[in-house]
Amino acid sequence: WIAASETALLSPNSASGPLLQLTGKLLSDSLRAGSTDSFLKSALADICTELAVQWAGVIRRVPGPAWEVYCEHGQAGGVRPGVLWEDAVDRESAGVLRSEQGRVFAAFPLTRGTPGGQLLATAGRHADRELADGGILLARTLSLCLTLTDHEQRSKRQLDRLRSTLEIASRLSQAEDAAPLLELIAQEATRLLHCDRSSIFLWNRERNEVEARPALGIRGASLRLPAGEGIVGETLRTGRAILVDDAYDDPRFNQDVDRKSGYRTRSLICVPLRDAEGKVIGAFQGINRHGGQTFTAEDEECLTLLGIQAAVALRNLQEKDLLHRSHRQLAERATRGIMIVGESAAMSALRDTIRRLASTDLPVLVLGESGTG
Repeated sequence: WIAASETALLSPNSASGPLLQLTGKLLSDSLRAGSTDSFLKSALADICTELAVQWAGVIRRVPGPAWEVYCEHGQAGGVRPGVLWEDAVDRESAGVLRSEQGRVFAAFPLTRGTPGGQLLATAGRHADRELADGGILLARTLSLCLTLTDHEQRSKRQLDRLRSTLEIASRLSQAEDAAPLLELIAQEATRLLHCDRSSIFLWNRERNEVEARPALGIRGASLRLPAGEGIVGETLRTGRAILVDDAYDDPRFNQDVDRKSGYRTRSLICVPLRDAEGKVIGAFQGINRHGGQTFTAEDEECLTLLGIQAAVALRNLQEKDLLHRSHRQLAERATRGIMIVGESAAMSALRDTIRRLASTDLPVLVLGESGTG
């Protein structure tokens, strides 16, 4: 029998032992990480130690062309060897570059589709085959770790969103007024989408306007807007969800609300609100995802599910209101044909007493012989 600690490859005395032990630690840490950022900060510190470099970072190419550092550890010295990074991605191979100042930069491609980045990049003072081999192995391990962490975070978010949807659904039967319930759904959307604000827009087709609940920048009140304007108007017309990364760069965005409220909209998402027959009755909007991030297809699915709950709530409340009106009408109709017979002073006084008491919610005790009530 051979224990893992006795394996030659994992022995501290083996050249590859510490490297293989680190790959195992990274995989284990990725499954326990609270977030991708927290995992990367710890992982990059370990990678710097193992590769004996002063800086390590996960980077990705952004439009421009330019490069963006997703997460980093240590000091890079302010130099960004974009040519090396470009070649590493294009060749799908690791590369090492020594600057005129003697600083060594290395780039190790991550597996395609890795969440958060395309390269593991390092900066240090030495360059050898161990750096290249170790960097390639750690880049492959890091790719798997980031994929596992991202999958775990997605599962947690989905579970949280389903739990919130069920909690909202359980409150539908208890709701007596639409306004508090719609505000609750909007608050849940704000929390689950990690954005600044959310609003539900109800479409009044007769007036050709929408009413926002809750309204942006108007505490405890609603906001009425023309139904054909802005992103909301486009969603009502097309019945399709709209995701906007830069609101002021989109000609469909109506800047009037921002000017009145003093608020600056950056990114937004808007999905149609449909009734049980699939008819568009409004729109559900979220604005400004936290951290400068943009909304995703996952956010669209979440907002659509919450929108279904909002539509069901409105339908239930409308049916309750209809039942209450029908009950009042039937009660009034039934009482019209009923009267107390008699014109004596005692009967007139009794009718006066009944009329006074009928307009109150006070309990009444009726006394007398059997049948008096």
